[in-house]
Amino acid sequence: MASVALDIPDAKVDLADADVDVHVEVGARRVEKTFSDVSVTSPGGMKVQHGLATVSLIGPAVLLETLKKEDIKLVLEKDAAEPRLDLPSELQGKVVLKSIKPAKFVQSR
Repeated sequence: MASVALDIPDAKVDLADADVDVHVEVGARRVEKTFSDVSVTSPGGMKVQHGLATVSLIGPAVLLETLKKEDIKLVLEKDAAEPRLDLPSELQGKVVLKSIKPAKFVQSR
């Protein structure tokens, strides 16, 4: 954390404290990547109507460039309409789900 002094040239603005704390995070370039025909499964063995989805993910370019649709799992838990994203452990917390199409699914016996 660094402390930086602010200089406001407008005489009408009065700062209570001219020193502010600044926190800057620098990371890998983030991109969005879309995967089609990702399978949606149910852990209880129930069938999922329209069991394929298009998934958009956001994350570091270096990770998404090597990711394959076979690495992505959408799991529809019992009584849930929206599946959860299941990724390999090395991607957990680094890749974010932006969208799923269709957005809702139905389980059938």
